Amino acid sequence: MDAAVDLLDPDESLDERFEDPAAGPVDGEDADDVVAPPVVAVVVAHDPGPWFTEALEGLAAQDYPSFSVLVIDAGSSADVTNRVAASLPSAFVRRLDANPGFGVAANEVLRVVEGADFYLLCHDDVALAPEAVRTLVEEAYRSNAGIVGPKLVQWDDPTRLLQVGLSVDKSGHEVPAVERGELDQEQHDSVRDVFCVPGGATLVRADLFASLGGFDPAIEMVGEDLDLCWRAQVAGARVLVAPAAVGRHVEALDQRGPYPGAVRRRLRLQHRLRSVLVCYGPLHRVRVLPQVALLAVAEVVYSMLAGRRSLARDIVGSWRWNRSHRNDIRAARRRLATLRAVPDSEVRRLQSRGSARFAAFVRGQIGGGNDDRVRSLTRSATDLAGSLKKGPLRTTVVAWALLVVVVLFGARHYLIGAPPALVDLPELPTRPWPLLAEWLSGWRRTGLGSEAPQPTAYGLLGVGGTVLLGSMAVLRKLLVVAPLLLGPIGAARLLRPTGSRRAPVLAALVYA
Repeated sequence: MDAAVDLLDPDESLDERFEDPAAGPVDGEDADDVVAPPVVAVVVAHDPGPWFTEALEGLAAQDYPSFSVLVIDAGSSADVTNRVAASLPSAFVRRLDANPGFGVAANEVLRVVEGADFYLLCHDDVALAPEAVRTLVEEAYRSNAGIVGPKLVQWDDPTRLLQVGLSVDKSGHEVPAVERGELDQEQHDSVRDVFCVPGGATLVRADLFASLGGFDPAIEMVGEDLDLCWRAQVAGARVLVAPAAVGRHVEALDQRGPYPGAVRRRLRLQHRLRSVLVCYGPLHRVRVLPQVALLAVAEVVYSMLAGRRSLARDIVGSWRWNRSHRNDIRAARRRLATLRAVPDSEVRRLQSRGSARFAAFVRGQIGGGNDDRVRSLTRSATDLAGSLKKGPLRTTVVAWALLVVVVLFGARHYLIGAPPALVDLPELPTRPWPLLAEWLSGWRRTGLGSEAPQPTAYGLLGVGGTVLLGSMAVLRKLLVVAPLLLGPIGAARLLRPTGSRRAPVLAALVYA
């Protein structure tokens, strides 16, 4: 062919590319070059944009001596071989017929490469600084790390940070170490352990990657980096960020491919839950899963009330998707159990305390289409204060506040004192478990008894009491007071399509 790069056939490998370090230097070759551990950069490309040339040139400019590049063309509409040849003639290209996703495409390195000590797994829109690979390898040896990631900055403005490692909460929700767009003043330039390094450019020890089986093949896109880092820590490997290595990242997923924002959110929820189900041991699954489920139920309820049905559908869909893959999840657990070297308590030391998902909800970052980006609470408070200065919004807020105060004041004796007997709402059991047991029993005790399902209300009341930590008295009060607030809210939502700020407020006041 005309291109200068080598095109790999499915049965070919790159093992002949690496010299035996014990063989000694050859003519014209420095001894340091021979003993340098071989590194193979694996660049997964799919319909890359104009940035691809600069990304390849960044790899060509690396000052690391024993360095090779394998480009995986994941079903691009146009063959990238000529573009690779123009910028990086020494690279190898392996073309796939379709795009299986980043993780599955990167796993091709396990089939075609032998003899490498490290893999550098890269997106096609990351341009690394010339010393990045050398810095990552040195830090991997210095700190005995299994995975090392660079500092990622904006493509057009390298003084602005994107990612310097990630943490997660117990449910796998990401917690960035920096605010996106934060000015880089070297304030985050210390080498440190992190729970996850973003997948734009990741150096991973080859033997570790092979023992883990590479990326989880069930995670086609979004979340494969978190899952790999989590499993690596379970296997006893350290995950580090080395900010001295820098990469400029386009984050071009929005500009191509079948992964718009709504699809990425759905995949993120599915894959995050899968990682929780696979990576935790039995004890922590029993502890964490009910909390994750409870938070999911609360978020679904809120999303439905707020009119964000697509988010509620995605949350429910994530549980259904993982249920449909339960056999595969069990198999993944068994494989990881054979590699487990540290307990979950040790892995969780790098997780954030509390629930990052709930914190994002409180800050209003969930459901808005941009729930990955952390905005400062100060800015949110400033925006709120500024908006309250506007007359219509101030009137709306004041009216709703007065309505809530009036309802709570009118119900104060009921909320504080003993609840009176209500004909339409009989006394509830002191604990929710009898209701749940009745609902699950399949035997109806009314009359002479019969094999018939119990009313759904038993299950709903039991779940509600469980959410309230078993306090059925609080549940009974909420069932009485909540409609007093939900009624005006419904009346206000009914007139929202009119576009008037005052009409929904007047409807709520009239209803109340």
